[in-house]
Amino acid sequence: MLLLEKENIYDKNIFLLSEDKILTYEDVFEISDKLYNDDKKELVLILCDKDIDTVIAYVGALRNNKVPLLIDKGYKIELIKSFVENYAPHYVVGKSNFLLTQRNYDIVQNFANSVVYKRQNSVDYEINDKLALLIPTSGSTGDPKCVRLSSLNVDSCTKSVCEYLDFDHNRIGISVLPIHYSYGLSVLHNCIYKRARYALSKLTILDKEVWDDIEKYKVTDFSGVPFMMKLLSRMKLDFDKIKSLKYVTQAGGYLPEKDVSKLLKEFSLHNVRYYTMYGQTE
Repeated sequence: MLLLEKENIYDKNIFLLSEDKILTYEDVFEISDKLYNDDKKELVLILCDKDIDTVIAYVGALRNNKVPLLIDKGYKIELIKSFVENYAPHYVVGKSNFLLTQRNYDIVQNFANSVVYKRQNSVDYEINDKLALLIPTSGSTGDPKCVRLSSLNVDSCTKSVCEYLDFDHNRIGISVLPIHYSYGLSVLHNCIYKRARYALSKLTILDKEVWDDIEKYKVTDFSGVPFMMKLLSRMKLDFDKIKSLKYVTQAGGYLPEKDVSKLLKEFSLHNVRYYTMYGQTE
């Protein structure tokens, strides 16, 4: 995958910004490359959170020929188990300890605050050589179907988005959107592709403190879905506090023209470029 070629490890550019840690790309590559035993094509189910562990698990999977299946760690245990039963992943990564009761999985690695489990007796199934990523579309409804993406899908979309947004290594994105969500994952991909910085925040648009994180990490790029943008159009933002913000993008559904016009006008007054984009997963 263009984003994460295995041979590229010595990279001193800062990658992850969090409340208690700053990690370079080299730091993340070094940790993530040790999570899995080999580069055999295997499926890795990652219980995602907006944290360093999730990014490390995901990066390690991509760099070692694994196929990540990204699901929300907040799903009910029964739903997570249904993903395990339906997909029989070779590895499971996350903080949840429910798999300790699963006799066919063993703990093979501990890193940071997470655990890597490996299936004792892997189910013998073939994984298409082109398959690079699985993202659920209806997990929250109890129907664990996934969109299948190839390396070419991910690389071409990321390259196109970066070109359109004039995205470069000086930009700083933030995890306001969940990593397991395709649009949120795209924000992470942009940062990786251009070796930009990615700030990790547990907060959402519903938390007024999220703007403190945007100010603290000097975030340049904010991405949101229509629901978030409707809230933004009703907020009185203190642009003096968030002077670093230069780009706002919206995707994930239709936003009424009146809201788009209002946001365009408000952001343009403060030299922030606003883009209405489209979904690319399906």
